[in-house]
Amino acid sequence: MVEDVYEKNIPEYCSILNSISSIVVKRIGVQPHFHEGHVITLLMLLLKEEAIGRKKLSEKLGIGETSVRSLVKRLLQAGFVKVDRIAGAILTDKGKDLAEKLNELINVKRLGDDYLGFNWNNVVTVILKDTPPESTNVMIIRDKAIALNASAVLIIVIDNGVFIPGIAFDDRLYKEIVSGLEKKLGNLSRYKKATILYAAIREKEPLLVAGYRLGFRILKHYCLRREYC
Repeated sequence: MVEDVYEKNIPEYCSILNSISSIVVKRIGVQPHFHEGHVITLLMLLLKEEAIGRKKLSEKLGIGETSVRSLVKRLLQAGFVKVDRIAGAILTDKGKDLAEKLNELINVKRLGDDYLGFNWNNVVTVILKDTPPESTNVMIIRDKAIALNASAVLIIVIDNGVFIPGIAFDDRLYKEIVSGLEKKLGNLSRYKKATILYAAIREKEPLLVAGYRLGFRILKHYCLRREYC
């Protein structure tokens, strides 16, 4: 019965993800340097701050102003943002609806704490809600995370509020990380079904951008397996 609920939601999830994919699809001409992580991060920033100028977006997203201009233009053409000459980019009602739905699916946090004597400032936490454990292959998730420049990843699956450790399980590290996460994010067992990725990112790309890209790719894979996307 629980699986049926998630199966029913997959078409909507896929529609949301496809909206993001349509923004980054290759087009004729010079290809801008942005991907799904930049798109989602921009939407999340506008959801929080309401209006942001091109220069600040460039700093937050870690890409040049030319790429930001191209990204905003595509979002404008899709009806997700409008542009005020003074304030900058602003979400439309359509864009706000998309951003809020994405925020429900993918929750990304930067938690730079010390665990077991190591500083994890390059670590991002990605919470993917409504991902049934039956469909979650931790080996595939690990491989995708490594392919997206993660040097290491701890995978935690939640099934009916119960934590299921992922591969390379270290009991001490696992318990300490979960305890640290819950201090900042609240009781994680409140998620009935979820996949949590605790990933160390190698490259200098902003952690939120890298986290949203990783979350997007995992959810996209999940939907593709159901042959909806």
